[in-house]
This record gives sequence, C-alpha cells and structure tokens, in this order.
Amino acid sequence: MSKNGKQGTEKTLLRRFALLDRLPVNAGNACGLSVAELTTHLNANGYTCARRTVERDLEAMHLTDRLDWRALGVHLESQTHSDGAARWRHAASSKAVLLKALTGDDALLLSLLEKELKYFLPMSVAASLSHYLEATRRVLALPGNQSASSFHERFRVIADPVLVPPEPDVAHLQEINEALLRQEQLDMQYWSSSAKIEKRYRLHPIGLVKQGLFYWLVAVKDETAHGSAPTVQTFKLNRINAIARRQQEIVAAGLPTLAAALDGGGVQFFPGAMISLRARFAPGRSGTELCENYREAPLSKDQQIFVDDDGQFQLRATVRESHQLLWMLQGQANLMRILEPPTLKEKIDRYLSTAVAFQAA
Repeated sequence: MSKNGKQGTEKTLLRRFALLDRLPVNAGNACGLSVAELTTHLNANGYTCARRTVERDLEAMHLTDRLDWRALGVHLESQTHSDGAARWRHAASSKAVLLKALTGDDALLLSLLEKELKYFLPMSVAASLSHYLEATRRVLALPGNQSASSFHERFRVIADPVLVPPEPDVAHLQEINEALLRQEQLDMQYWSSSAKIEKRYRLHPIGLVKQGLFYWLVAVKDETAHGSAPTVQTFKLNRINAIARRQQEIVAAGLPTLAAALDGGGVQFFPGAMISLRARFAPGRSGTELCENYREAPLSKDQQIFVDDDGQFQLRATVRESHQLLWMLQGQANLMRILEPPTLKEKIDRYLSTAVAFQAA
C-alpha cells in the first residue's frame, strides 16, 4: 500500500469512528440522525467530507466492508421518516458504545474532574485520568467545542477572598486516597502546632474532607481503633511531614463512616456537646442582612427565626458547641447578641471585654 493509500485508510477509519460516536443508541423512540446532520457534525469537528462520503461510510458499516464491523459489535439501522430522509442510529443489540470516542461533553466532564477533584483521586485513578487528558485537550480544541472548552473558566470556588489557602502536597493526598480506596492503614509523621514537635501516628483512615481553606484527614488512631468506641480525630494535611500506606494491613472493622463522623461533629474544632442556642440580631440594616444570611444558610435543620416582643429578630437553633462556632459568633458579636446558653454568653462577653482592653492598650 502506498503512503497516500495508508493515510487515506487511516483518515477513513478515524472519520467512521467519529461517526459511530455521534450516532445515538436505540433507546425506545430515539429517532436517529440524518445524513445531513451527521455531515454537519463531522465537518464542524475537523473531518472535511461531503454528504456522499457520509452515505458511503454508513452503507459500508451497515452492509459490507473489508473490515467486519459486525464482529466489532457495530449494528446500525435506519428508518425513513415523514420528511423522506433516512435517520441512522445504533440498534439495541449494538455494542458500539465500547468504541466510544470523547465527545465535547465527555471532554468537558474530564476537564472539570481534573481541575476540581484531582486532589481526591487515588493514584491509580489519577494515572488513568492522565491518559485521557491529552485527548481531552484535543477534543476541546476542535471548532465545534469552543463553548465547552471555555466553560470551566467561567466559574470559581473561592474559599476566602482574604486568606491564601496552603497548597496541599499532592503526593500526600494521593497516598491518602489510595489508602481510602484499598481500606489500608497509614503511618504518619505530623507536626503538632501546640506541642511544637513532630509526632508519629498509626492511623485507620475514614475519609478526606475539604473544609474552608484546609484539607483534613479524618481518621482513628490505632490505639483506639479496636475498642468499642473508637475516637475520631482530624489532621490538617498541610501539617503532615510524611505519610505512607501500610500495604495489605486493612483498617479495623466497625469504624464509623465519614457521614457518621461529620454528623458527630468530627471535623469541627474541638467539638463539644449539643446546645440550644438563642440569639438576638442587632436593629438596623446590617443586623437584618445577617439575619437573612441565616435564613439562606441555617445553623441547623431545626433553626427558627422569629420576631420577639421588642420587635427584634431572634434565632433559635440546636448546634454543637465548638471553637469553630465560637470564632464565628465572636466575629459577628457587633450584630448578634447571644442570649442562651449562659456559658456561651459568658465566653462572648469575656472575648468582647478582652478585645476592648487590648485595643485600648
């Protein structure tokens, strides 16, 4: 075969794969696509061809060809519709979806996955994804996929516009994700900011959480993992100095799920008991705006906002006491006054007195 003949054969084969990828699979009343629609699609995606070329491709794959398409699972069918045009689709018995090439939507999905979820992928999955990324970039660069190619640039998830989050160590994240995938234990060297020393732990990982600016490993230390009440703890990923899987050493049975750990306040800072919170919003526009924020994003499922006898908005909610909650309420102390419980009110009052004294010094 001459060089030109080989190139022509490869070009034909690629075009036919693209054609198969575009055809819908028979699903009930799926009507298929006409030759004109298929020709427009192919030309928009870099396959310069005439209508007659598409007709020959369909006939070759449907009837006879040097390549036995039926042996590959390709089973095409056509129906003539009221407009007189034949519409093509994969038959119900077709297995051509196994030959599926990347569409613009597929490429966009993989692009978003790589961009937004790459830190949550085990090494094996990340390696598989990397093989598709080059094809993803090629597909998104085609003229027909311009909207998809720019879509992921049109949104951002901003944790905090003031603070710069620490950059996670990708190798550490991948090792943790791999351990979660295989349900294996972890050995970790961790910097304790309170003790100012590095500590070593043997962990039974439960999950990985991104909360605000930080990634957190949710796990149980080995010394409590085998008891009747394993203690769930959280570890900031940016404080991990080294971490490695204990391969083939499976986590203990009976550990709480990540959902149970979250419901139990496991990722809150130093979680305490459940409390009945009651607070009054400051009068005026700023207090009302904060009140509306709590309507849109409530503190709990049982939260209630009502007008008290003085005409001011009050809030009631059952919440878990924690440093995280305390810091949030401290930051809003000029717009919301804590009424109950008394212990929490005292903490806010002490904070305000200390802040005034510090600022006046």
